[in-house]
Amino acid sequence: MAATDELSGSSSNDINKPFRFEGVHFKRWKQKILFYLTVKKVVVVLDTVKPDVAESSTDKDKQPKVEKKQKELDSWTENDFLCKNFIFNGLSDDLYDYYNFDKSAKEIWEALQKKYDTEEAGIKK
Repeated sequence: MAATDELSGSSSNDINKPFRFEGVHFKRWKQKILFYLTVKKVVVVLDTVKPDVAESSTDKDKQPKVEKKQKELDSWTENDFLCKNFIFNGLSDDLYDYYNFDKSAKEIWEALQKKYDTEEAGIKK
């Protein structure tokens, strides 16, 4: 019997998990990892910025808005953590070491796209 992923309930041998990106075939890996992140329901953080929570107020009218924004921030933070680590798990060890810095998933994704989309376009010319 296969081990079960506590977060998603899927088996550890996830058939949707893309191959490890070694620095070549970025467009293929990009499509596969985007599908994987969509299946895991965390791809949204690649298109959104971190929600901003206003200063806490003693005004009772503003309290529900602040609580809602805090929930949005908590949800975004959790999804960003998951997304970032799903991306890292799809990278080779060398690329993992290079891109493993304290940034959001969106910033890491943009750095990968900037390097490898540009690089592949240059090769085709």
